[in-house]
Order: sequence, then C-alpha cells, then structure tokens
Amino acid sequence: MRASDPAVHPLAVHPSAGRGTLANVTAPSPALLAAPSTDVLGAAGVPTAVTASDRDAAAGAADWLDREQQDRWSRLLRAQDRDDFLAARIAADAVARRLLPDSPALPARLTFVQRCESCGGPHGRPRLPGIPLAVSWAHARGWVIAAAHRGERLGVDIDLLDAHAPIADSSPVSGRHFVRAEALVKAGAYDLDTALETALDWPESQDHRHRGLLVRDLQWPGGLIGALACD
Repeated sequence: MRASDPAVHPLAVHPSAGRGTLANVTAPSPALLAAPSTDVLGAAGVPTAVTASDRDAAAGAADWLDREQQDRWSRLLRAQDRDDFLAARIAADAVARRLLPDSPALPARLTFVQRCESCGGPHGRPRLPGIPLAVSWAHARGWVIAAAHRGERLGVDIDLLDAHAPIADSSPVSGRHFVRAEALVKAGAYDLDTALETALDWPESQDHRHRGLLVRDLQWPGGLIGALACD
C-alpha cells in the first residue's frame, strides 16, 4: 500500500471549518492516517513541545489527555517524543470519527483507555469504552500513524528503517520483518519473539493472511515503512 492509495488518508481539515477542526468523513475500515506529528498538532490547533514554551505545550496536552496520559507525556525527556505521543492520540481520535460519521452523541474528545494486561499500568492496547471500534497507533521520530477498525483485532506500526536491511549486525530481522511483527503484537496475536519468528517465514508479498488476520505492508517515500494487522 502506498501513500497515494485511497485507504491511506492524509490529515484532513474541512475547507469550510476553522483551524483545529479535523475532518469527519466516511471512510473504509480500517481507516488510516499517517502524517508528520507537527501537521497533526497544527491541524488540531495544539502548540508543539518542540517550539512552544513548556507551559503552553502542557496546556495543549491537557486538552487531549487524561491525568494518567498527561503523567506519561510529562515524563518523556525529548520534546519530539512528547509531540509524537500527543499527535498519535489526536490522529486516533480523527480516524475513529471517520468510521462514526452519524454519531451525534460523540464527545468533543474521545477517551482512549490503556491498561496493561500484565502489570495494570496505563499502557498497552488502547480501547474506546462503549464504542465498537478497535484502535491502534504508532509513532517514529516525528511521524505518527493511527488506525481504527470495525472489528475486534487491530495493530499498526511504523518506523524509519530500511525495509530490507537487518535492524542490527548479524540479525536475520529486517526492517520489514520488524514492523510486521510489531503490528501482530499490537493486534494481540503473539508476543514479540514469536511474532518475529512468524514474520521471518513469510515470502515477500504486500499482503499476508495469518490466523484470521490480514497483515499488509505500508510504504512511504523517505524511508518510512509500516505494517497493519486486522481481522
């Protein structure tokens, strides 16, 4: 799937709307949004941590994040990481709304709940309580991707890696293998080690069917690669 594929939507703003209004249009499931973090934050009218004062950046984050998420955001040391963290959740809000265009009762900000199944911490697969959508997001050094799906299992990942080169010296794992494996983990299929072993056995192909999941390779110019896994 290429960035020009109509299933991969750029960040969109209604032409008639004011600054900060994200598009709410009918979209296929899964709906995807991949964009630079600065574009996502700018369209939402949120100051970036990279350019704004700490106070202004924190105020922008508080508009979108609950208390636990704000704590996680504030503990990130790099301003770019804080922007990516926030932009991923704003992008997820946008793609979820694309699949719910006729839901007038939606709040101004969707609430994503993350709770680790192992330790109980505020991380792990995101959920939208009371809304029948699966959501997933990822970020990589200034880029974010978010996906929403009218199904039960969904995982998405991106990274700035060479698709075909090893991710480490003497490793059999390429960049393409790694993002496929991460998508499988986020969809709840495997732990990372098992997912990597599984992805290594696949022939080179854009789409793979595996244990009830479609795993699709994603590619953009500039070395950004990704993968989507959904039921």
